[in-house]
Amino acid sequence: MAAAIAGLTAAQVDLEFTEQGYFKLKDAAFLSVDKFEDSDDFMIVSTFGPLASGHIYMVPGVKDAVVDGTVSELKPIKLDTAKF
Repeated sequence: MAAAIAGLTAAQVDLEFTEQGYFKLKDAAFLSVDKFEDSDDFMIVSTFGPLASGHIYMVPGVKDAVVDGTVSELKPIKLDTAKF
């Protein structure tokens, strides 16, 4: 067990991120990237604040925007849901 932990501790992964741009969504809290069967990838984002109602937004075209470098052009769409 100690050898396994030592091996994990010694393992290094060189990982580099490059900013692709961003879009604004006030009070974003939880997000998930998903897709339906036979659909494009999309992001679901829930928002809430201490003194505000929460909402759910869908952001279509996430995968293509990352590949094309057009993340700043993404437009969140507010879904018509009950207030929570």
